[in-house]
Amino acid sequence: MTLLEIRDFCTQTNALGHPELDFFTTDQSFSKADFIPHDFRTLDSNQLRSIFEMLRKKFFGSVSAEFQQDDPENVEWRNCMIAT
Repeated sequence: MTLLEIRDFCTQTNALGHPELDFFTTDQSFSKADFIPHDFRTLDSNQLRSIFEMLRKKFFGSVSAEFQQDDPENVEWRNCMIAT
């Protein structure tokens, strides 16, 4: 998925009225709103890299370590995925 797709899907809901794309287990410091102000179509490659790196760092800083990678063997991770 591209940054443009993430930004666009962040503003949409599915047929059931749920967010088309949502970030779970992130704290208040990262949300869909972080993508909205950026027009990824108009940025040059250096600007894209810079924004991508900022979003990546912000995302990983807002998610606890046990949720930063898929781990179906981790009961807490698995329960959180199922509950979400």
